[in-house]
Amino acid sequence: MKQHSGNIPGVAEAFIAGFSKELAGDDEWNIENSIEKGFQAARRLVQNGLSMNCTQPFIYNVKEIMGYTSSSQNKKEKLLRFPIPSDIISKGQSDWSILEHVVGQPGEIARCIVTEGIQANAVQVPLARFNRLVLFDRREIELFRDLSNSLTQYFAASQRRPLHIAIFGPPGSGKSFAATQVAKAASKGRKVRHLSFDLRRGNFYVDGSVARPIGPAVFFFGATGFNTKEKLKERPMSDFLGRVHGFVDMVGPNQVKDGHRSDELYLVRRAVVLRTLLEEREETLKSGETIQIDDSVLNGLLLTPQYHQGIHSMKSIISMSRLNNRTHFERAALPTKSQIKLFVDYKEWTDHMCGLRIDTSIREHLAEKLHEEYGVKISEPGFEEQKQGFGPWSQLSEDFKESSRAHAESIPSKLRLISCFLDMISAQPDRKLVEKFSERERF
Repeated sequence: MKQHSGNIPGVAEAFIAGFSKELAGDDEWNIENSIEKGFQAARRLVQNGLSMNCTQPFIYNVKEIMGYTSSSQNKKEKLLRFPIPSDIISKGQSDWSILEHVVGQPGEIARCIVTEGIQANAVQVPLARFNRLVLFDRREIELFRDLSNSLTQYFAASQRRPLHIAIFGPPGSGKSFAATQVAKAASKGRKVRHLSFDLRRGNFYVDGSVARPIGPAVFFFGATGFNTKEKLKERPMSDFLGRVHGFVDMVGPNQVKDGHRSDELYLVRRAVVLRTLLEEREETLKSGETIQIDDSVLNGLLLTPQYHQGIHSMKSIISMSRLNNRTHFERAALPTKSQIKLFVDYKEWTDHMCGLRIDTSIREHLAEKLHEEYGVKISEPGFEEQKQGFGPWSQLSEDFKESSRAHAESIPSKLRLISCFLDMISAQPDRKLVEKFSERERF
């Protein structure tokens, strides 16, 4: 809804009207349904905008907003619902993320984002959009919402002094892009100029000996030497922080090394960037909204945990790939080994081109079960040759065990062909656990 809203007045009032209408007409006073109707009314307002028909007495199309017309009733207005992890919040863990609790397998969501786009049906996760910047992580969304609100308030009133915003993050985390996009989103419809100066190159601008007041302006400071605000606070930089009016910590596309928990959401963060880079590199890769890319290439670009220079390295690999007028990103189009080594650990790259490795204990369990199923199959008539040399798992040679392990490793890619994925638990309540495959899915 936010991406359509702009400066349309009356969004809160539309929500209250939709909520009140539903609540008043419901004998059971269902609060949840009333909230849903309120959101739908607010959404219709921001999607349809104000009426420019001078013959109408109101600028609001009340019938459309309140859902009285046939067109509004026929529209699919399903809202996403997510349970709040109250058990985690009660423990004082404020860094929880909706994405972590609703995505069964981040890698599969990331694949859909790259190949089908963020609006694909499979990408049923909350997001925020600021012009071309798309965010999925709740923590980043909240920081950028606060920043966007600060910019909107600053532009709305007459100002005499500049606004200072600090953006922290490792090199190649997308600080410049994020600053530009959130500024463009907040200043949409206003007379604003966007200027960029790289002070690291010594580009200092002096107007002779004349000192001039800066006037209203927004300064974004990209703190490359510090990954987060907390890292800066560890240095004697309190004077700088005291003059900053806002800040954002950019995580970037690389996997964050945190001793407390594993960062699996880097796949989703990176997927958004990767989709954009591929679209910009070669338009012919798209067929409709689908990007045609080889699985092994997508695995390497998406799954490799670290790029030496973040987004810069991703962009270099894609720009050096032989994609001119190509309709499919094949493995043969990738840069040479010596070129790829400039941007990633080449061993990690080649390992991940085969896909994410299954946990060793799970792989061993699956391999043993596959071996047992194979034993059941060859016990039938007509498999006399295969029975020779067959024995229990504990007595098998390593060569035979590795064969079963290789089959176990291939399970995720095979499941992907029928729109399924392998996971320890079903993290999203409305996801169905597959207990049995149909004949068509099996073959």
